[in-house]
Amino acid sequence: FQLIFNETIECLKYSDRYNIIINKYISEGFNIIDKWSSIKQVPLVANYKVMALNILYIFGYYKEALKYSQLDNKTNSAMLGKIIITEHCFYYVLTIMALYKDFSEREKEIYIEIIEESLRRIKVWVKNSPENFLHKYLLIKAEKARILNEDLKAMELYDKAIEESISRGFINIA
Repeated sequence: FQLIFNETIECLKYSDRYNIIINKYISEGFNIIDKWSSIKQVPLVANYKVMALNILYIFGYYKEALKYSQLDNKTNSAMLGKIIITEHCFYYVLTIMALYKDFSEREKEIYIEIIEESLRRIKVWVKNSPENFLHKYLLIKAEKARILNEDLKAMELYDKAIEESISRGFINIA
């Protein structure tokens, strides 16, 4: 994830690098994934997909981010037990909610189930490590309330998520 951090900083500091980095993920990313898949580098594929999902989400390329969020069984298995799976879960759900208004009614039903399942997973992580996951859980709950037009609930949850993020030193989430 150091690469994500470095490339995100490059995007923020230098507008000319921003276009190069974003375009790399949009135009070249799946060629890289195909190459690594062909030589059975599943962990690299998993890391790259999560890195692309993360950076594309952060910079507002939600449709492109959603493409990277799709994981097959091999890629998903490569992430089990690693912190990267928590990052995938977090940014995948945020991406879904960023695009939610554009989905068909059928897609909304499917994605609400994915959101609910993700919240259940994150809740387990919160029980084991609230200092690392409570702020993410609260943010996802706030976003869910927002997409369901529960504005007051969303505002309260956003405030809690911000407070928790700041108190734990996760100012990038706040």
